[in-house]
Amino acid sequence: MDEIWTFVAKKEKRIRVHDIPGEVGDLYVFVAMDSGIRLVPVFWVGKQNPGVAWHFVQDLKWRLANRVHQTSDGFRPYINAVADAFGIDGDYAMLIKTYSETG
Repeated sequence: MDEIWTFVAKKEKRIRVHDIPGEVGDLYVFVAMDSGIRLVPVFWVGKQNPGVAWHFVQDLKWRLANRVHQTSDGFRPYINAVADAFGIDGDYAMLIKTYSETG
């Protein structure tokens, strides 16, 4: 599971008072992909927040028939969303990349 950043009409820092909240600005495409066969069983578009993460993982759970191993980035709302959707019926890990300069 991962998110891809994008925006609608304008970037978040350009939003003004008269703009309709949730319809412009930064959005994320939440994507679940089977790394073996490159199948995308579900994707969601929304703000990067716990509510959208929860709905995304619930939709993923509904589309899967078997126990799966899930890996995500360090987006913390996935922890509760996966626990709520899969409970003990799923394996979950976070992969957090650390970048450094090599000399």
